[in-house]
Amino acid sequence: MDNYDDTENLAVGIDLGTSNSTVAYFQNGECHFLKIHGKNFLSSVIYFAETKWIYGENALNFGSAYPDALFKNFKLCIGEKSPQIFKVKPAAAKTKYKYIIDANIFIESPFILEKFGEDAEIIIPKIVIEELEYKKIFPETADEAELALQSIEEYKNIISFEDSHLELLKNSCLKNNANALYQILSVALRHDAADTVLISNDKILAKKSADLTHKFKIQNYAMFNLYHRIIQNISHKGEFQITGKDAAAIFLQHLREEICKKIGYVSKAVITVPQEFSPIQYNEIKDAGFTAGFTEIELQTEPIAAAVAYGMELMEDAIILVYDFGGGTFDVSILKISGNNFTRVSSGGDSKLGGENFTQAIIEDFKEKLMDAEILDMFDEENSGLSHEEFAQNNFKIWKACENIKCNLSETQNESETIPLYVRPGQIEEVEYNLSRAEFENLTAELIVKSRKALDLTLQRANLKRGDIDVVIMAGGTSLIPCIGNFVRQYFGKQPYSDKNPATLIAEGAAFLADLKWNDNSTSNIEIFNKTMTDLGVAVKGHIFNVIIPANSELPIAKERVYFLQRDEQTELLIEIFTRDEGSNATRIFDSSIKCIGQVQISNLPPLKKDEVSIWVNFSLSPEYELEVEINLKDNQGLEIEQAQAVINLLGI
Repeated sequence: MDNYDDTENLAVGIDLGTSNSTVAYFQNGECHFLKIHGKNFLSSVIYFAETKWIYGENALNFGSAYPDALFKNFKLCIGEKSPQIFKVKPAAAKTKYKYIIDANIFIESPFILEKFGEDAEIIIPKIVIEELEYKKIFPETADEAELALQSIEEYKNIISFEDSHLELLKNSCLKNNANALYQILSVALRHDAADTVLISNDKILAKKSADLTHKFKIQNYAMFNLYHRIIQNISHKGEFQITGKDAAAIFLQHLREEICKKIGYVSKAVITVPQEFSPIQYNEIKDAGFTAGFTEIELQTEPIAAAVAYGMELMEDAIILVYDFGGGTFDVSILKISGNNFTRVSSGGDSKLGGENFTQAIIEDFKEKLMDAEILDMFDEENSGLSHEEFAQNNFKIWKACENIKCNLSETQNESETIPLYVRPGQIEEVEYNLSRAEFENLTAELIVKSRKALDLTLQRANLKRGDIDVVIMAGGTSLIPCIGNFVRQYFGKQPYSDKNPATLIAEGAAFLADLKWNDNSTSNIEIFNKTMTDLGVAVKGHIFNVIIPANSELPIAKERVYFLQRDEQTELLIEIFTRDEGSNATRIFDSSIKCIGQVQISNLPPLKKDEVSIWVNFSLSPEYELEVEINLKDNQGLEIEQAQAVINLLGI
């Protein structure tokens, strides 16, 4: 573990990327990138084995044999209601996990013991029983403690009750401290193994455990509940469903475990998000971070983090354009630096354009050549004549080979891969694929044109010309592709800043912001003035979009509008919440630039005339793009109609 002088002030910056994720932190005024599995980044991939999850490059290796259990590009699924379906490969023998349960878990979920199956061994330290008896004294915890003790009594035949083992706490300052959390830690050390899970919401316990060398895992209740829900939902076919939000939580927990192993206990993080994320996606990322065990989280857009990474060195008046080409999204952001102030001027991009599109262009070319050579049809599973497993394995091998070619062509003029494919059921042959840089640039020329259109539109919205841009910053791993760098140079007629690695730039800026926010000894002084990135509003009569908070409003902001019922004696009301892309003038909610992000269902309205009720809709948007919606119904005297009940859902509908 690296030594860090002041762990109370230690916080990290996380670039949660579509393809790769990077963690950075500041120590003694310098930025350091966390080595995860020996690299400065971790592939944003999860492989779901039956009883454990595998991450990064190891996940890709397992996925080559069983792609149906591999979740790539989960970041692109953030905010989507429909979950993804995966199929786990049955394990030869199920891992029998040991669960040690802290008292605070029983207070949060008195009936947690009902969740465990036959493959679990449950251990309750005796000190937990004492704590629950003590919590019966206090009114705010008495009911939960009593229910928990009754549940423990009911399941006592499958529970091991253990004394503490303080002698296992080698550090003398821990060994001589007999309070409850140290006793619980000592029980975990007694069963120290990768299959031991300590379930606790105690922040101090989690922090003290970082001072120990151990193999057991610590899960808060939210993560345990997520893990349990996924495992329990595996069908008899080995299938289960998971959302992008849950996958992000699982992945962030792994990142946090790696952070704590390397630099000590960390619970504070700045996590970056794409410029075009909606308030719903912001909320989901933040919730995922809390589930992963972070207790303090700040979200920041990727372009602003990239600008900060350079701006902390520039610190002069300038107009900066950030050209952020990531694995799954393309963002353009124009910011103005004035002294220590960063102000967003305009933004744009394409949420469906990223490095994966360049890989897919190569894949399409390879599959066409397979067809032309009459080797195999990999466009259609049925036409291929292969089994589902063989077809899926072929697709994964093709993707990985084409991804390698894409990356390597940034350094070479020609690349080739030999790919072992099923060409007939049960028969594998090696197929060679060659591609030159010139051919690659021809295949992807249309993607460069898309990025150019996004640049043109963003400058137009800002009422700026190319020559008005003082500094161009390249961010995102896809920016390393030579033809993209050449295009940007030609477009602006100047050399972009390139003395930093675009692939780690965003994490560096996030780490700087984390240090600025939570390190009391930080001497930096940067202020960021965010603006809204889309119009926010509701649908009114005739499916018309009505703006409440317009794009480019400075944050934080609160706006209120008044509406009326559509008919007399209306007892229920549905208010739908929408965003509209910046620069769009569309009025009908069915337009592609307008997206529904939530709804408010109001019931039990008293039977009144439509002109006797006014609907007050208040939108509040924080600097972190967290949207709060408040609905008040009032009569003609301005008195609130208390009988009305509003149910607000901003997490996908």
